[in-house]
Amino acid sequence: MSELLSEREQEEVKKLLSNPLFFPPEFERYVREQISKNTGELPISQMLGARGIERYLTTNTTEVDVVNTAVETQVFSYGVKGKTIALAGQLRLFVAGVAKTPDATNQVFIRVKLGGTTFVQFALTQATLDGTYRPWAFQAVLRNKGSYVAQHGLALGSAANELGGNLTLTNNNEVAVDTSSDKNLTLTFAWDSGNANSSCKVQYVAASVFNPIGV
Repeated sequence: MSELLSEREQEEVKKLLSNPLFFPPEFERYVREQISKNTGELPISQMLGARGIERYLTTNTTEVDVVNTAVETQVFSYGVKGKTIALAGQLRLFVAGVAKTPDATNQVFIRVKLGGTTFVQFALTQATLDGTYRPWAFQAVLRNKGSYVAQHGLALGSAANELGGNLTLTNNNEVAVDTSSDKNLTLTFAWDSGNANSSCKVQYVAASVFNPIGV
């Protein structure tokens, strides 16, 4: 660029590139179209991580099935960089899947962890034992309490319960995870007991971060 532009022109170009407000709407539409080819249709501000707007870190549609085992099994993992979550920010995980079991007493524990520390746990049970997969979904939130080393665990979830399915929040802890350093965000399943027909599948996971303006 230095061979084609004078120093003054180079400075003007740098100013233009450093401030996205200078870009015309056509440019934003073009970039959004390019991004949407791989990531889905998201506003540019979400992709760039502006404060006050939820920013997606990753999505995953790889189906993972945990069946015929009582061993806690990891079904999702994502590396969260240190200080990705601001001092009053939130790390969010949306999860959806299906499950079935022939045993009404056999529940599956679904745990969300950061750095190996569980901050949300659900227990999924089914009263209808006809071998049909039924859907469940939840969102888990880890919120920094004005500090990188103190958090609240929050969650909201549901299972198809027209025939007796139930997704119960059994643990949402106040935890002390150092979010100023890199940590793995993980999702695990653990059945009470192994059964060849007890199956829990994760089908969609989306991790995001929300950092308020000025904090």
